[in-house]
Amino acid sequence: MSMLLCDFHIHTTWSDGSVDLPEVVDIYGQAGFDVISITDHVYNSDSTIGSWAERLNKTIAEEIFPGYMETLEREAERAMARYGMLLIPGVEITKNYLSEEESAHVLLLDLKRYVSADLGWEEIFREANHLYSWKTLLPCLKNVEAVKECIRDNRGVAITMFRNGTARE
Repeated sequence: MSMLLCDFHIHTTWSDGSVDLPEVVDIYGQAGFDVISITDHVYNSDSTIGSWAERLNKTIAEEIFPGYMETLEREAERAMARYGMLLIPGVEITKNYLSEEESAHVLLLDLKRYVSADLGWEEIFREANHLYSWKTLLPCLKNVEAVKECIRDNRGVAITMFRNGTARE
């Protein structure tokens, strides 16, 4: 079984990213990535940053979540057909407060429904499959369940630097 080059923390113009989703797929596909997850922000509404993110359309709000997921699904099909690259839908739950101890960011992968950043941490963590890395190598098959299982079991997971189109251990 070969190692998969992955990036599980990617933002697009759906939140605070500067590149739109189709271009992100092309950039990562052309760079040879095997698996990516698009994890645009879902901000908590009870903070100044979250309020501004909502006003500026820099958060995945509940009312736009179905359109976000439809777009991710369409791009996932294109990513697989064109590049053989798996795209896993996700979000980054973003709780920002003045206190650093209260603030946190958590990646949720393979979402099936909207998850609010206003929920308590226990509820959010029930939804979470996360890694604290941006570039990851996984020894598993290229399908969503195998990737999630490999992340949960932490079997043979490796971190790599990806610079100028090359992965270095």
